[in-house]
Amino acid sequence: MISRNVYTHPNEKDALMVSTTLVNHASYAQPYPDVQIDFSNVRGELIASRRFRPEEYLKLDHEQTGLLQSGSQIAFGLEIRDPGSHAITYEFSFH
Repeated sequence: MISRNVYTHPNEKDALMVSTTLVNHASYAQPYPDVQIDFSNVRGELIASRRFRPEEYLKLDHEQTGLLQSGSQIAFGLEIRDPGSHAITYEFSFH
């Protein structure tokens, strides 16, 4: 992940926008990962979590292989429900 941003949705109440860019630094093509975002409170306790499959965050057409090519990057955005004011930190993971 080379960039990420989570911010209040400009048009929807109780929603957030997530924008991120992934890059494949490996020397080979890889399957797109599941992307998980976890929100925690001030004590580090998990408040909310959501995992997205590649077909949820990408718009793959029939010509794409479903692989992120070596050296390639992909940018995408997601709209998610705001987990509330107690969720003060977030963390991305890939599966």
